[in-house]
Amino acid sequence: MIKDYYYLLGLPRGAPLGDIKKAYRKLAAQFHPDTVSRLSPELQQEATSKMMELNEAIAILSDLDRRADYDETLELIPERKPKPAPAAPPPSTVAPPPPPPKPATEAPAASTPPRVETVPVAGSAEAPPAAAPPRGMLAEEYVRKRKTALLKLPMNWKEVSLRGWQWGLEAGGLRRSVLVAYRHQETFSLLSFRSLQSAVNALLEERKRALRSALVVALVSYERLMDAKAVQEQLQAVVAEERGLLGKARAMVVLYDGQRAALFGTAGDDPDMQRLVRVLLGR
Repeated sequence: MIKDYYYLLGLPRGAPLGDIKKAYRKLAAQFHPDTVSRLSPELQQEATSKMMELNEAIAILSDLDRRADYDETLELIPERKPKPAPAAPPPSTVAPPPPPPKPATEAPAASTPPRVETVPVAGSAEAPPAAAPPRGMLAEEYVRKRKTALLKLPMNWKEVSLRGWQWGLEAGGLRRSVLVAYRHQETFSLLSFRSLQSAVNALLEERKRALRSALVVALVSYERLMDAKAVQEQLQAVVAEERGLLGKARAMVVLYDGQRAALFGTAGDDPDMQRLVRVLLGR
């Protein structure tokens, strides 16, 4: 079976060598043995197989002669192109026709007062909900705004250091604790999902023995999605499972792909958790 190394790297066929090397470096950093050394043997084996495919790809595509032979062979199978973001339609360059001249006998139109536009004040009854994150916003900017908005919620947040996460915010009371943990991934695939699952499970294990209920919210941004159907099915399983003898520890996952945020899990009837979710989704 012919392997499509371009699709493996997330690139269209005929991509320039510079883009190929850049894509290879990003994926190789994710599946490198040092990166997955703390995962289970099964996941390490999968990472090793993926790394071997990446090494095959760069060895062939970076050699002009081998790449030329490979491209001829690859023409035998249809191309699987990465889906590009839809482009905005170009502005029209055709000037609108001028209005028809008014008859000389027509009476002049009565003057009308200018229309005054009013802008609703934030927090008033007329204020519309906050817009979703603009298309193409950088993940760092979006997440920074979400973190700032979280800290404004009256939940007594404190920053915590979490292994495998870029930052964490934790709030707690006598009956409930909430942890929001953030990480960014270049590629979100079934293999990298299992790494995420292990990290979420570790956070839940630390909290399932507490007498109060615990909610772990994983906020994940990524640039490229692979194995989409399998990843979504696995995410549903993660958020459906409750931990502990009383089932008080559970998880939610919020994914941000650079264009929009998606929630896996439910906030329930708790007003504080519903406000928390709205903040994370940028609503």
